[in-house]
Amino acid sequence: MEKQLNNKRAGLAGEERLLDTIHSAGLPQGSKVLWDIGLPMPFGAFIQLDTILIMPSGVFIFEAKQIGGRLRFTQGPAELQKVENGLVTQSMDCPVAQFRDQQESLGNWLQMQQLNVPVGGAVVLTANPIVEQIQTGLPVIRLRELRSLIRLHAGKPTIWTADEILEIAGRIGESHTPYLPFPYCDFAQIDRRDLYWGPICICTGWLDKASERIWTCPLCGLEKEAPYRETILDWLLLRSRTITPRQCRELFLLSSSSSPQRILSEFPLRKVGKGRSVRHVLDYPQALRFLHDMQQLVLSTR
Repeated sequence: MEKQLNNKRAGLAGEERLLDTIHSAGLPQGSKVLWDIGLPMPFGAFIQLDTILIMPSGVFIFEAKQIGGRLRFTQGPAELQKVENGLVTQSMDCPVAQFRDQQESLGNWLQMQQLNVPVGGAVVLTANPIVEQIQTGLPVIRLRELRSLIRLHAGKPTIWTADEILEIAGRIGESHTPYLPFPYCDFAQIDRRDLYWGPICICTGWLDKASERIWTCPLCGLEKEAPYRETILDWLLLRSRTITPRQCRELFLLSSSSSPQRILSEFPLRKVGKGRSVRHVLDYPQALRFLHDMQQLVLSTR
């Protein structure tokens, strides 16, 4: 799990380097940079974009990839391979396929806004790896090549004014829907078996149940009354959008069959099924505000 978390941290660092490089490229006056944008599409589709650059000469998207070492871009199937001592040590989905899907989707979204303009951009390798093999013409560049690419497009003919750029950026901002990476274990590819799901102390110790409502920490000696809210919140955000009465009983070592219903009633959960098949489901978009408020409450009481 530590390796997975390190990969996420590296990815965020790569995105920060990408933004820093774009802002240092000498953008034309009126240009706008948008990042971490989510746009809803027809039929329930959704596109998530790392970075959108709007310049007088056009719209560009950049997808940061923080991958070091020696790389190969292969075809049939399209893969990105990491190589050590001539041997393939890791195979990944080709980021070019993801980029082209984003490129087409943003182009379609702009057309729905009555803006028929091509979308340019590239996959940016932010760790400056050694690329052993790559097909000619693939939209892949190293971070140090990004400024030159931006300056090249900045010198092309203007297709809209600064006011029009501001309007386009405003439309994207109005349509932006935050991407909810929940349950986070799925998003970050964390094995649920690697995590402890019971009540946890502020010192990160596992709480022991001393009585029906009091829990104690064997590490720091803290006594905690009914640590239900924060534990259920962790479950819903990290593990699953659903929880059953049985899982609730097991989390808190409950003896009463009515206790899970009382605890779960504090959350905006939809009850599905009957009898032993009952489960409680959280709708993440509708519950975003509730979860934010609950998280602030948890942080203030921990």
